[in-house]
Amino acid sequence: MTRTIKSSSPALNVPYELTSKIFLLCLPRNTRVRPNPRTAPLLLAQICSRWRVIALSLPELWNSLFLDFDRRVQYDGISAMLGFESYPVEATIVTLVYCWLSRAASYPLSITITCTDPSRSLPPNLIQLLASKSRQLGRLELRISKSDLEILNEIISGPFPMLQTLAFGVAGPVTVLADHFRPCTSWNREFLLSSPNLKALRLGPSLWEGFPSGITDGLITSVTAREILEYLTGVPPHIEHAKIWTRFGAGGVSSNVTTIGLKTLVLPHGSFVLNHLRAPYLSSLDVSVGGEESFAITSFLRRSECTLTSLHIRIWARSGWDVCLTVAPSVIEFTLTLNSNEPPQSYFQVLKNPDLLPVLRTLKMRFFPDYDCAQIYDGFFSVLAARRRSLIDAELVLIHSQEEPPHPPIVEDLREVHSLRENGMHIVLGTQRTRKKFHGDFLPYQEDADGYDIFDTPTPLPVCFAPFQPNSSA
Repeated sequence: MTRTIKSSSPALNVPYELTSKIFLLCLPRNTRVRPNPRTAPLLLAQICSRWRVIALSLPELWNSLFLDFDRRVQYDGISAMLGFESYPVEATIVTLVYCWLSRAASYPLSITITCTDPSRSLPPNLIQLLASKSRQLGRLELRISKSDLEILNEIISGPFPMLQTLAFGVAGPVTVLADHFRPCTSWNREFLLSSPNLKALRLGPSLWEGFPSGITDGLITSVTAREILEYLTGVPPHIEHAKIWTRFGAGGVSSNVTTIGLKTLVLPHGSFVLNHLRAPYLSSLDVSVGGEESFAITSFLRRSECTLTSLHIRIWARSGWDVCLTVAPSVIEFTLTLNSNEPPQSYFQVLKNPDLLPVLRTLKMRFFPDYDCAQIYDGFFSVLAARRRSLIDAELVLIHSQEEPPHPPIVEDLREVHSLRENGMHIVLGTQRTRKKFHGDFLPYQEDADGYDIFDTPTPLPVCFAPFQPNSSA
């Protein structure tokens, strides 16, 4: 009976090398693997004995692990594979994780761990296991409690020869963290000093910012802030992509700091750190604007003299954001996120001016639901009509928190959309919460997509922030 099945199943007769390549293609695109018996690699190891042998012999299937301790059901896959009970208790989780990572042999490891409850600690000895793999870490992304991060700081040491991506975040609201994180408490600086191949750095709230209000610039001048900027200017340059949550600058740092290798910079909550930087090779900038921050951005771009091709401006208060556009004539892709009480018509009026962003090809606009949807649709379509000769891609996203999404455009508006599409423009309309498809090819947000960010899950993140080479062994 068994022989008949084997001979009649083409999948079981595929050569080992080809089967191995097919197995690797079953992994998520970003190679962040959640233990789940219904997805690769665990699913592949349950089909038959031959596939199980092949799956267990491929280190690339096991050198990535994504554990979310707010969803402990994700761990049942590890248990099923190794013969343990279906729901692992905390005492067995570390053993299961060790078995998983042991299959990776000497390949670089991608480890992502999230635990958003600041009062909850990770399972015993999991941090110690993580520290024991320091020389093998290729991508490390942690959003954990302050106490767990402090334990990691104390026990882990370099060098980190394989580390390419580093992301740190502390669980909990910033208002709570402000009372705990002071300049003297920082993450282990060896991650910077002993990581020669580090390309992408992401620091969540409370690792640069999160200090209580009223503190003077002199107290904000932490060693961490200075060292980060100094590392960005190191020779040879390593960091190419940086995302830092900070509302502060870095007191005591010269305003003439030049970052040689920096290509992408994201500052979601404050742009004053730009007062200290010059980035002549920067190609992508994502900043928030409110009050006087527009002057910091404008001065930074003029000082850098960079050829900026991608610009994302998040507006949260009245500001001179349009001045920033006058010093960025090379921008090809522009994204505007509006979370302000200002009437949206003024923003559309600015963008209709063809002298601003003259080579613009892609326009993305994201609005929060405090505005009249009809006015937003009319304004957005008027911008597209004004730029119909140069614009290729356009996207409008209405961000909402209600059960019912904002209403779609009326038929008359969609006629204008069809007219623009017939001229070759790709137009996407949708909402962020439900991703309901109004029109065009609006793709749903997927948690395991390339743009996943453990600090801000609904917000897309360029794939350049998660470099990882899973196929190169030591």
